[in-house]
Amino acid sequence: MNVLKHVAVIADGNGRWAERRGLERSAGHEQGLNKVEDMMHWCVDLRIPTLSVYCFSWENWARPKAEVDSLFAMANHYFERWPEFAENNIRVVISGTRQRVPAESLAKMDTIQRETAHCTGLTLNLCCNYSGRMEIADAVARGARTEEEITAALYQDLPEPDLIVRTGGYQRLSNFLLWQSAYAELYFTETLFPDLSLGEFKHAIKRYETTARKHGGVV
Repeated sequence: MNVLKHVAVIADGNGRWAERRGLERSAGHEQGLNKVEDMMHWCVDLRIPTLSVYCFSWENWARPKAEVDSLFAMANHYFERWPEFAENNIRVVISGTRQRVPAESLAKMDTIQRETAHCTGLTLNLCCNYSGRMEIADAVARGARTEEEITAALYQDLPEPDLIVRTGGYQRLSNFLLWQSAYAELYFTETLFPDLSLGEFKHAIKRYETTARKHGGVV
């Protein structure tokens, strides 16, 4: 059985979840944050050491300004809760470029990462203002040329994702962890992110655990 060390999630469908209920899209994003909380508990209980969540892509700047401002306001409140993360032994790291991010958000990002750096439980990697292509380009700009050098120059020193789950019905990576996902197993679901259940999450894990992982060889 395959051992699962890192689950990455493309948390898609928050806005559609709200629209289908006649709510503002911000209500869907708030429910999405609540689902991230659920997934953290699931990973701790299932002894999965690393969880990455695609929260805000570089391309998301194309959304209406009001929606973007609301997202960063929610993020600021989330980052302010760093004492809870520290108390629960959860290390928070943030992957992405700092370009265009409001100064207040940058300061809060730095605080939660600094104050949880000592934690040894779950690692929560929040991919905020993130672009997989940009991450690779940044590594090359810093002089990385070989596979080993590029891997060492990525935003975070984390194990590569074993399983990538995408909610919301689309079957694409959308510029997420492009370098790291070379051999990741992919699980796509029509379920919108706020509706993702523990049962379906376990189903995705079961599929991963029973899949032959050949990496180009023969089992």
